[in-house]
Parts: sequence; structure tokens; C-alpha cells
Amino acid sequence: MMFHSSRQSLMTAVGYWLSAGGFVAMALWLTQAVAAEPTAAQLMQAGHDGRVAWHAFPGFEAKLTAATNGRSVSGHVTVAADGKLKLDLSNSEGFEWITRTLDSLVGHRLADSDANLNVEFADDDATHPMGRLIRSKDPAEKSQWRVRGDVMTEVHRFTEKTHFVISVSDVLRTPDGKHLPQDFAVTTWDKATGDLISSRQVHTEWKFVDGVAVPSLWWAAINTGRETRSTQRLELSEPRLLARTATTAVSR
Repeated sequence: MMFHSSRQSLMTAVGYWLSAGGFVAMALWLTQAVAAEPTAAQLMQAGHDGRVAWHAFPGFEAKLTAATNGRSVSGHVTVAADGKLKLDLSNSEGFEWITRTLDSLVGHRLADSDANLNVEFADDDATHPMGRLIRSKDPAEKSQWRVRGDVMTEVHRFTEKTHFVISVSDVLRTPDGKHLPQDFAVTTWDKATGDLISSRQVHTEWKFVDGVAVPSLWWAAINTGRETRSTQRLELSEPRLLARTATTAVSR
């Protein structure tokens, strides 16, 4: 009887000890988990640093072909070191979108601004498939972002009349682990009515020329109201870098 009582007391003491230890271990785990959770600023920095950017960019030239809604055009494009475009097209009427597209493709690779670190999480949802929602602490800044890992997966822009979202579904990884945009959608709503204004699906392919990532293929499928749909396709072939300066150009 005494043996049974002692054993029971010992088991009770061990149970209390394990229980206390379990709470301590759990508290330690939670502390480490919180510490490991990146801050909003750290995510924005990761999204900024993960993208491919042109450094000491020499410029390039390439043959160009484009098509939209049953019409096509050919020509030549030269992109200067500062990003300025020179387009020679067989017919430019109805192909004004080529300049806008190339300006965007080039401008995003030349962007040298620092990451926006004056930010905070916009909500408590840490399980969203596109990553945490982040907003600026500056009331004048109307944009919001989502970042997953080192990819900025969403950009929200708010204007007086519209709200549009760029949603990145896939990126192209380079050998050094950086990324280039590959597949994304741009969706625009009317803020007053909530109606969908347009939805655009975009695909981009890249070619490395002496270490510089040059766009080789771009296409978009654009859907607007009244079941209106249009397509745009832009292809750059035989790209050649312009004369290099003393500094070697690389994409990183």
C-alpha cells in the first residue's frame, strides 16, 4: 500500500514537472516563432532586393515584331543606357501600346529607388496565399502590397476613381536566385460602383545577352466591358548590347 502511494505521488510530481516544462517549452517556441516572423519592413526589403535590376546597363537594340487583333507590324528598337527608346516601325497607327509596354519593361529593370520601409502590416492574416498585406504608415501613400518570400506578389493602387491590383502568379528565377516577372494579372475596378473595368493577363519571357536580361517575348490578353476582348503580342529578336562602358553591365 505504501509502495503504491509513493509511486502515485512520484507520478503526480513528474506530471506536474512535465506540465510545467511543457508550458516553458511552448512559451519558448512561441517566442522564437514570433522572433522569426519577418517584419513588414523586412518583407518589403526582401521583395525589393529579390528582383533583377540592370546595373551599368549599356543599352541594347533588337528587331521587333508586334501583332494585335489581326494586324501586325515590324521594325527595330534601340534602348539607350538611360532607358530612352527609339522605335522604327513600318506602321505605328494602332500600335502606340508598344512604346508603353517597352517603357514599362525597361523602367522596372532600371528602377534604382530604395525599398519603402515606412510600412506596417495592414491586417493579421498571416496565411493569405499571396503573402502578408502591407501598407504605408504615410497617410498620403495610397498603395498597398503583398510580399511572399522575396517576391512582391501584389501591388494595390488607389486613385480617386479606380482601384487596380497587379497580381504576380509566377516569376523566372535566374541562376543567382533573383527573379524576373513572368506571369501576372492587372485588374481594375470602378471605385464608385465596384464594377470591373478591365482584366489583363500578361506573360513575359527573357533572354540573357552577355549577362543582361533582355525581354524577348511579351503578350497580353485584355478583357473589358460588353464582352470586349483584345490581344497584344510583342517579340524582340536578335538582341545586341550597345557598346559597353568601362564598367561591365550585369543583371543582378
